[in-house]
Amino acid sequence: MKIAAIALLAAACTIEQPPPEGEQVTSFVARGDYSMTYGARADVLFVVDNSPATAAMLPELRVVQRAMLERLATFDYGKLPDVHVAVATSDLADQGRFRRGMFLADALQFDLQRQRNYEGDFVDVALELLDVGTAGGRPQPIEAAARALSEVNNPGFVRHDQRVAPTIIFITAGDDTGTSSVEDLVAVLRVQGVSTRSVGALIGSCDATTPRLDAVLSESGARVTLCDPNPERLIDVATNRFWQTLEGRCLPGRLADVDSSTPGVQHECTSWLRDRISGDERYFPECTPEHPNDCWSMGDSPYQGCDPGLGLAFKPSRYQFPATAVIECVTDGRP
Repeated sequence: MKIAAIALLAAACTIEQPPPEGEQVTSFVARGDYSMTYGARADVLFVVDNSPATAAMLPELRVVQRAMLERLATFDYGKLPDVHVAVATSDLADQGRFRRGMFLADALQFDLQRQRNYEGDFVDVALELLDVGTAGGRPQPIEAAARALSEVNNPGFVRHDQRVAPTIIFITAGDDTGTSSVEDLVAVLRVQGVSTRSVGALIGSCDATTPRLDAVLSESGARVTLCDPNPERLIDVATNRFWQTLEGRCLPGRLADVDSSTPGVQHECTSWLRDRISGDERYFPECTPEHPNDCWSMGDSPYQGCDPGLGLAFKPSRYQFPATAVIECVTDGRP
């Protein structure tokens, strides 16, 4: 009898139960860590002619200077990038020392607040620094720039970082009047991290010949005059070292449909942003009408090598600080 009872029990344990009705989905959570590039940085040195030759052009020059600064103030998706901005005169009697003995520093922090070393509006404060007068000696802006970028004369201005290189904007009535070898001065500028593709010159005289300045700009720097259309675009040379977001960013795995009663794949993701220096974290939402910026979205991005619908885009595509976006999504477990 015991054997019969055991046999009946074993048979009962092997009876297959009918599967639940409807499609069955096994879900998993996949995580992706995406290092955001941070290249919206610009160290801009204005070397301004303060000789009497600039007196006649000052009214027009001030208009262009304001337009350049307003353009710089919107370089980073409508915001001021992480900047160091300084002004030196072209008169070697000033030894390349910065105006007011300082440079403007302004950067967006991880909490989206700006850290700056000045009070007031950026454009207005920078314009005041650019007001160098007309009582200086003969202009030698190339050597003045080399002296201004010296760590001895102006410590802390040049950030020795591959993500930022000094930009030089010469603003002069005409050519450099120095006698030092231009080749030697360019060699000094190279040691200081300057690339000639990040050097520009605004010449006040519409028909001036400027062979010495042209030699500094010979690779691909920009040269404009007050007679050219839109001379304020000269400041765009400061963006030559801006870094962009890397390609190949895909969501990890195939998204699970967490609500089959609603048409389309209804996904569920959690996301946050981490400061790679401090380790601080904050909410980093998916883009919606309520969160149109400082967010992420997904879509078809075949150029990134992602599966359809799984390509990532970030707004903005770069930050002024080192950050990692972390995104966790419910997936169906398929690779």
